Amino acid sequence: MTWRGSTTMQDKILAALTYLIPILEALQFGGLVLALIFAVAPPLALLFTPLFMLMSIYFLSIGGIAIVEFGVFLALYILVVQNPKLPHFLRFNAIQALLISIFTYLCRLALSVLGISQQLLDPLVGRVSTGSAFSLGDILPTALFIGVIGVSGYAIVQCFRGMYAEIPAISEAAYNQVR
Repeated sequence: MTWRGSTTMQDKILAALTYLIPILEALQFGGLVLALIFAVAPPLALLFTPLFMLMSIYFLSIGGIAIVEFGVFLALYILVVQNPKLPHFLRFNAIQALLISIFTYLCRLALSVLGISQQLLDPLVGRVSTGSAFSLGDILPTALFIGVIGVSGYAIVQCFRGMYAEIPAISEAAYNQVR
């Protein structure tokens, strides 16, 4: 079993790529923020285009079941997190990304129970598809977007530095999963 040894550049890149999952989950809530960013700097929309294309594949559902989303989750958990032959660094970051994704998914469920619609951005037009007044329904998804993107960005930077990202509560649960 590989424990905490040195990390190679390949391990750092693969660990950072696992954080695409919570970023894709959070993009659903970034309608207002992304519309503002694209209004201020339109060329940034080109940088987000691959993420929007990946997002349309990731949330593909058949019969109301998110097949790709669930398949990626299971594959990452079974093939990476539960594989003791892989480096601890990669396994830790994979489970931490999955835990952030689970948190985002639970927030999505809670918002739907509260009747707060997601602020989806139309990537081609650059506008938010639900035009409502500034309300709690705007604040919660925006705060969730900023929080998840911030945490994921911090974790990605730490991955490239070769360090473990210490995120309160989530890191402890991740350590317990990959011991």
